[in-house]
Amino acid sequence: MKKQSRLTALLLALCMLMSTLPVSALADGILTLEDYLSAVQRVQQELSESSIPVEEENAYTLTRTTATETIVRETVTGELSGEGESAFTLPLAGKLELSTAAAADAYQWQIDVGGVWANIVGDTAAAVTLTYAKVQNALSGGMARVRCAMTQDGQTVYSAVATVTVDETVKTQTVEGTEEISAVSYTSEAPRSLARTLNAGVGTYNAVPLDDTPSTYNVVINYLFENNEIVSDPYTANLAAGSKFSATVTFPTVQGYLPFLNEVQQNSLDLNYTAIDQNYTYNVVYKPTNVDYTVIHYQQNLNDDNYTEKERETKQGLTNSLVTDVAKTYEGFYALLYEKPAIAADGSTLVEVYYDRNYYLMNFDLGGGYGVEPIYARFGAPISVDTPTKPGYTFDGWDKTIPATMPNENTSYKASWKIGESGFTVVFWYENANDDGYSVAGTYTPADVAPGTQKKSEDYKNQSFTGRDDTHFTYNAAKAETVTVKGDGSTVLNVYYTRNTYTLKFVDGT
Repeated sequence: MKKQSRLTALLLALCMLMSTLPVSALADGILTLEDYLSAVQRVQQELSESSIPVEEENAYTLTRTTATETIVRETVTGELSGEGESAFTLPLAGKLELSTAAAADAYQWQIDVGGVWANIVGDTAAAVTLTYAKVQNALSGGMARVRCAMTQDGQTVYSAVATVTVDETVKTQTVEGTEEISAVSYTSEAPRSLARTLNAGVGTYNAVPLDDTPSTYNVVINYLFENNEIVSDPYTANLAAGSKFSATVTFPTVQGYLPFLNEVQQNSLDLNYTAIDQNYTYNVVYKPTNVDYTVIHYQQNLNDDNYTEKERETKQGLTNSLVTDVAKTYEGFYALLYEKPAIAADGSTLVEVYYDRNYYLMNFDLGGGYGVEPIYARFGAPISVDTPTKPGYTFDGWDKTIPATMPNENTSYKASWKIGESGFTVVFWYENANDDGYSVAGTYTPADVAPGTQKKSEDYKNQSFTGRDDTHFTYNAAKAETVTVKGDGSTVLNVYYTRNTYTLKFVDGT
């Protein structure tokens, strides 16, 4: 005989019972004890002779509707033109793309850090992308100032200044989906199947004697989540009144959950009745247990805006609970906002956290020199600093070592100088013998004279030099000079000497 489902078996039994009842009883709704007992006896006889096999149900899949909050990562665009200032908003979880409409041979975007306009390393196109990590170190009063220096035909002009304010409002959107909770397997007997069918509302049939004394009792074990969602079909045993029954019922296994009976965690229940005389109902509640989920941390690359995996770790949380804060602290990096989904029972939950590199300022105090500009670059960027120049001085190094890469803080370095070897030149002039003019008699180059120092001719009137004749020439105070020493070695101080006059007397000896 071909196998049939439990529902088919039940319906067949009901039809057989109805067909055995007298037509008059069905029409009038009156059922005598004699008719009832006779019908039941005939149905039992026919069922025992037919031996209708019952097809077992073995498994089903339980799913749940999910709703996940995702962060909207917005990109705002804007253009700088003309002069003055233009206001823009940078989303905390997004980007601000600025461009300049002016055509130029070269572009260099700059940012104001504490009153210093610093070049943003790497941003040398007509457009720049700003993120919170790029501007946070330059925020003043909640606002950053950015501009573009443009070179055209050797001349530098500047765009309007963009005043950038960070919008800390985080926009989210809900994404709905379906989560597979588990695959539940079970084995059940025919009485359990009949009870499930009746309880599902397919039909109702109670073989109850007219003296109201139950002939059978039910033992039901319900499997529920904490919110009363059904985990699986209940276990049901239909037992004859006064009968003896014992069984060990193993509860269904649900991934990510543990069964509790009367607040006690257990995986099975021992049933033992010597003479059952009432119905029994047990509610097994499935509560979340700790399951694994994976967190991957990505750091922004040094030379582009892509990301590389830094590390991954396995964490645990209760099934269907939300992921907690998992971002880590890395020096020089800023953690972007990230989704915190519900933890799936099967351990498949993956949380990805991205970190942008912060930008920092490297400033230089040149003490009157030139040749080195402030540097504004992302953490870890290679640093190259030229040797500064100062007229009349020789660069003697920085007050502290400049690192090879940008550190994770703003830094400042002060240049040291030593006086140049050639500060200025002293020129000595002797009065001519045959006119009132002067001719160069010699020169002298003082050492270690700081630029800006004032020197007088009188300071060097007794200075020795090659060709010096201090017998026949006298310092000329009337032509004294005072000069301020320049740093480029071009300063000249003139010292004049008059030619001494002598009287010759000729004595006539005659």
